[in-house]
Amino acid sequence: MDPRVDELLHYMRANYSGFGVGFKEDVWWWRLMPRRARRAATTLGQVVWFPTRRQFYRDQRSAFYRLVHECVHVVDDADEETPFLLEYTMPQWSLLILALCAIAAAWTVGSVPAWVRWPSLALPLFALLPWPSPWRLYLERRAYTMTMWVQQRLRGRVTPGMRRYILQAITGRLYWRMVWSRERAQRIVETMADRVEARWSAWPTGITPLGMEVARIIDKHRGTPWKRST
Repeated sequence: MDPRVDELLHYMRANYSGFGVGFKEDVWWWRLMPRRARRAATTLGQVVWFPTRRQFYRDQRSAFYRLVHECVHVVDDADEETPFLLEYTMPQWSLLILALCAIAAAWTVGSVPAWVRWPSLALPLFALLPWPSPWRLYLERRAYTMTMWVQQRLRGRVTPGMRRYILQAITGRLYWRMVWSRERAQRIVETMADRVEARWSAWPTGITPLGMEVARIIDKHRGTPWKRST
């Protein structure tokens, strides 16, 4: 394992008692998820799930980028007053509750006609559509700011490729189209990148200890080739 990845894992385990790393290929319920969900790194609670062991160990540079990004979610999960998962899944879960309440009302109030009752059963599907989510966007902006900052620290700039990747991510199915307007998403990404490039220590507020540790790891191993293993 590359020492940068190893030291970051050690830091997270020492400071977050529930922190762990898992692999989706080992868990039956992950194998039931859509292919896109299985291919992405995901944080649930304090556990970071990578798609496969082979991918994680073979490309340690990518693993480090992904791990830093997901560690921001771990820190936010530990520190945020609002439960991270509830905030992340807004507005779908709140709309789903409203939909279920509407169904209950439609089927318990005797005066509601049948042509209203039966269509009401489709309301949960309406609730789960990819609605804009400023709450999810806020959390992912924090994590992607750190991703950009790592690239800035390693390569001296935020590359056009990184900007395009993040733009596609926040407008695409990966985050359930949490931003509908591509123009607005473009402005968000460019503002993030410009701020990171303008400030050497541009990690998001509230995760300074993690940012300082990542900076220490990068500077300590600057110039060291990335290890690859199987």
